[in-house]
Amino acid sequence: MTHCVHLLQNTRPHRAPIRVANGLVVYSELVGEIVLRPLIHGHARSRSVILSNVLYVPALSHNLISTTYLSVHHDYTVLMKENYILFKRNGEMYFVADISEQGQAFVRETVMDKELVTGVRLASARKPDPICEPCLFGKLNAGLFPSTGHRSGAPLDLIHSDLKSYSVPTREGWKHRVTFVDDHTGFKVAYHMKNKSETFAALKMFQAYAETHWGLKIKAFQDDKGGEYMSNEFRSHLDKCGIVHRHSVRARPQQNGTAERSNRTVDEHSTAMLHEANLPPAFRALAVSAYIHVCNMHPTARDPTRTPHELVEAGNAERTGVNSKKLCIARQDKKRIYRPGVNSKKLKNSREGGTIYVDRACDCTGIM
Repeated sequence: MTHCVHLLQNTRPHRAPIRVANGLVVYSELVGEIVLRPLIHGHARSRSVILSNVLYVPALSHNLISTTYLSVHHDYTVLMKENYILFKRNGEMYFVADISEQGQAFVRETVMDKELVTGVRLASARKPDPICEPCLFGKLNAGLFPSTGHRSGAPLDLIHSDLKSYSVPTREGWKHRVTFVDDHTGFKVAYHMKNKSETFAALKMFQAYAETHWGLKIKAFQDDKGGEYMSNEFRSHLDKCGIVHRHSVRARPQQNGTAERSNRTVDEHSTAMLHEANLPPAFRALAVSAYIHVCNMHPTARDPTRTPHELVEAGNAERTGVNSKKLCIARQDKKRIYRPGVNSKKLKNSREGGTIYVDRACDCTGIM
């Protein structure tokens, strides 16, 4: 391709789209031939070189030649040297092309030659690689894991689980919680623990509760292959109950996305509740239990007309009204709300005379 129309012979109109380096599309206007009288070591060859099918592209700033095209279609042998390129055909030298420095030493061209900075020197005359590997490495990022969009067909067909540790122990001394999420309904249950080894006991409690109240059996269980899920008694129990034990790859939370996202959502909302009530992180467990209860009683995006609680109860559950909420309401008191030894500065911005939502009472029939 060339931008010099005077070099062309035997031209004819020809319009073809060409995408250049900056992504723009330009068009050719003519196609023809160029006759070259190449120089070899400063002396002109007696035999001319004819380049056919050369496009005239006015938008180009330089003449371009495809070495691949010459090699494949015209049997040229192309030898790349440091400062020049040799073109041979049938063992005979045809012409030599010098390699331009333009676009090779970016620092020298844009900084040194324009005197934008002093004290910069190139370490050697060797042309730098235009591909900057450190730059590419710095821009690498993990792509999104595609969602399958598949949901299990019935409650308890698949249970997702994940363990979350607290940075500050709760008032009860709990340091961890394990969450179980039903894949079909989105119904979630959380158990708080002092040690990760209590995960197996939490599973048995959840299994007994779910199978008793929902009348179904757990068919598959998925986790992130953490140590708390890999004990011999844990795996033996699942095998004995006929439950398929599935794992995601370790250190790949995206593959256990349902449980991971559920834990994150619970953390975000429980943190907001604690902030609104001016309570310290020691009350985290109560806020988590309160939010999960509200979440199970509220319609979700997957089913805007029914709540997870209604779905797991197969339509037999009554909708929970405001008057039937089981709440525990406590008056905010700087002197009594904390146990001895807890820093009272956490309440320096508390609302005088206000009330705080502490927990959902599961074993009472009214509002305390």
